[in-house]
Amino acid sequence: MSRLSIFAVLLVRRGMAVLLQCWERASQQAAGVTLAPTARLVRSGRGRIDLAAGVVIGDGTLLIAATQSAELTQFTPSALSEGAVLQVGRGSAINEYCNLRAAGGDILIGADCMLAQFVTIVATNHGIRLGEPMIRQPWDATRRGVVIGDDVWIGANVVVLPGVRIGDGAIVAAGAVVNTDIPSQEIWGGVPARRMSVRRSG
Repeated sequence: MSRLSIFAVLLVRRGMAVLLQCWERASQQAAGVTLAPTARLVRSGRGRIDLAAGVVIGDGTLLIAATQSAELTQFTPSALSEGAVLQVGRGSAINEYCNLRAAGGDILIGADCMLAQFVTIVATNHGIRLGEPMIRQPWDATRRGVVIGDDVWIGANVVVLPGVRIGDGAIVAAGAVVNTDIPSQEIWGGVPARRMSVRRSG
């Protein structure tokens, strides 16, 4: 294939990716979602990004339902996953420069949640067995998916790892790395995250 042909193919793929982005943004905004100008939504035909009415997505935030990380930088239709779901409930706010990757598993976020800046949520990890580059290995099926209940506050720079469930009304302090479930109404922080306190009425 000549260089000109390769360039033409790449140009068509890039054009398709831009069109998909425009369609995704228009569909979400028509459903009552507020998307900052530089927020990006990347999904496959069979994957889903479901943002309920009243959801707000900040500048620089990336929401993905996608496949292997080596392909993510291309943002082409062939690079995207089959059937991953990224769902955010009514009235939740995902602030600036967050990175949510429903790749190899689902990310389900409830209603009225707050995600501060630079939060990362990863639905699954790469396989790490010897003998094959990790970037080419299938997703690790032992821990996958993230479920976050309603009315959860996740502080700035938090990382939520695969297989975690965070209960309703929980708080995760800034900078925490969450690798285990957090019960409802509890306050956790640290690396790895651990229980610090519990919310009380009054």
